[in-house]
Amino acid sequence: SDGRTPVYDATITAFSKDRDHTGQGQSNLNGYYEIDHLPQSFDYEMTVHAPSYVRAQEMNISSGSTVNVNLTKGGQISGYIKTESGIGIQEVRVVIESQSIQFETIGLTDNRGYYFVEGLSIYDRNGNQVTDYFVKIYPFGYASQTYGPISANETVNFVCVKSAENEIFGVITDEFGNAVNLSADSRIIVKAYKSGDTGGFEAKVQAELDGTFTIEGLDAGKTYQLKFIFIQNNGVVKSQWADKNGVGVDERVDASGFETNREILFQFKK
Repeated sequence: SDGRTPVYDATITAFSKDRDHTGQGQSNLNGYYEIDHLPQSFDYEMTVHAPSYVRAQEMNISSGSTVNVNLTKGGQISGYIKTESGIGIQEVRVVIESQSIQFETIGLTDNRGYYFVEGLSIYDRNGNQVTDYFVKIYPFGYASQTYGPISANETVNFVCVKSAENEIFGVITDEFGNAVNLSADSRIIVKAYKSGDTGGFEAKVQAELDGTFTIEGLDAGKTYQLKFIFIQNNGVVKSQWADKNGVGVDERVDASGFETNREILFQFKK
């Protein structure tokens, strides 16, 4: 309940690490729930999710226990994500996080570019207002953006602009320096990774038949390592990174970092 009325259709999950078992139940109109067939254990972690309420957790619960939970009404953060011409961008991943309460949740925009993320804690466990929420968006084809710090119950709108400052573009040539001329059964995929030793995948694009490519949605001023994958008849023929001269190398450790808003001339090595 919320202390006054039962909470209907809350999802209750119980997880035991010792038994590697998860059980789940739903609350009825009276707020009653029951999770059956749980193996005996004393380390169940119970999590309660309900629309518009703050997520609740109870730790180290024994199977067979009765646990009553009082839920707290949460806040929300909402807004629109649109292009510079005012068109809403759908299916944008929206991440809202707070370091002070070690919290993160994810939402998506609808076909109008609108997002609504609820169930946010307004206060921490000491009664202090949470004021360090950050909203991060990851629209495909545009640079990621972050806004904050803010509190719950605020509106945050974003405008996404395409610019050469957020692109890396170029031309791919063969090992002889000639522009590639891809056939119907071949293609080249170009992947961009944030500069580093491992991980950091950011974006990918399929090159045009003449070997030209443009990777959009990168962060201006950052450097990226580029990987070029030549595929023919659904099989990988070559997979090489670009070094500082734009020549293919086999190992990422030998790859160079390229800034945005510049042209790359890449050549596969023999």
